[in-house]
Amino acid sequence: VERRPSRSPRSKRLCSGCEDYSESLSFKDGFNNITIKAVDDSGSQAEKILTFFVDSKNPVIKKTEPSSNDFFDGTFWLEYSEMNVKEVKLFYGNSQSGYKEKVLTGCNSGKKEECSTLVTLADYNGEELEYWFVVKDIADGLDESKHIWGEVDAIFPVINSLNYTIDGRKVEFILDITENNFEEVLYI
Repeated sequence: VERRPSRSPRSKRLCSGCEDYSESLSFKDGFNNITIKAVDDSGSQAEKILTFFVDSKNPVIKKTEPSSNDFFDGTFWLEYSEMNVKEVKLFYGNSQSGYKEKVLTGCNSGKKEECSTLVTLADYNGEELEYWFVVKDIADGLDESKHIWGEVDAIFPVINSLNYTIDGRKVEFILDITENNFEEVLYI
């Protein structure tokens, strides 16, 4: 067996005097190009070239957002490490309104990579939602994140009316806002 590409290809005998051969061999991670040669007593040869990829390390999902303390608005994010990403998928939903999945695009291979997506959660507004990510590599190794539950708030606040009165330097604002999960009003 010759392993290519390498600075100095080496040969290794698989068997001698055999017609049928079966054995498992270990190869380094990455692309491997090998040539299998069968040689007879007179020195005549037959060759077959094999190219394959070895990926022995599964992906690792390090972090996801939003957390269970946050309202879910449709933005989902993860940090992961995987040198040979095949697919990153988001699963989300609940038993009441159903589960959905989305394949994320543009997720790179490497260490400490980040990827995010935006999904419409209007069907789940006001409900509890479960989500998790799955990262799969080209050898079909995978990692699944923790399943996170949180409340969905997919509808933006509505400012129904905005009035004000001025008394010298003081301005009084009179607002009518519709929002189920109201937190604050800001001015800039």
